[in-house]
Amino acid sequence: LALRPPSAASMVLPDHKLRRQRLLIPALHFVCGFSNGLPDVAKRMMFVNTLQIEPAVQAALFGVLLSVPWQFKLGMAFLTDSVPIGGRRRIPYLLVCLSVQAVVNLCIGLLVGPDLSVGVLAGLLFASTVSQVMIGTILDTLTVENMRNEVGKEVGSLQSNCWIALQLGGLLGLVLGKAQAKRARRSAGPAPRR
Repeated sequence: LALRPPSAASMVLPDHKLRRQRLLIPALHFVCGFSNGLPDVAKRMMFVNTLQIEPAVQAALFGVLLSVPWQFKLGMAFLTDSVPIGGRRRIPYLLVCLSVQAVVNLCIGLLVGPDLSVGVLAGLLFASTVSQVMIGTILDTLTVENMRNEVGKEVGSLQSNCWIALQLGGLLGLVLGKAQAKRARRSAGPAPRR
């Protein structure tokens, strides 16, 4: 038996599923942007103020170590296509990676202090970046798969809406993260003088 791809007509979703996909996929992008942006300000402030990590170490951490997972994005896409979890290819991976990212951020928040080593922090940030890459890969794949249902003037609108949602989520996360960091600094009182 020769395997043939399904015809274009058999891949088109019914209207109610199309509407749901057009709302859910950009909403997932928004959540991804928000979850990436929210802890970013606090992490940067923690590196400088609490852990007093030198700029050269920060550059090595962010410029080298955290760029490594991005080199394996294609392999991650292959993994989600080839190894289903519970018979599903993308959603279980998405849920696992969102959970890993949340746990890593929680661990960083709980472990912050003078005893937190740069090595432990680097490992946590690496795990978070791997999850972030996997989430981005899955969202890109979901977007591309659902773009085939666009016709006429709709062509490209899903991808545009996803990028807008991702950027708005990231911006809102950064703004709220900055506001929370300011609030936390005010409630902690003035910094001790050296």
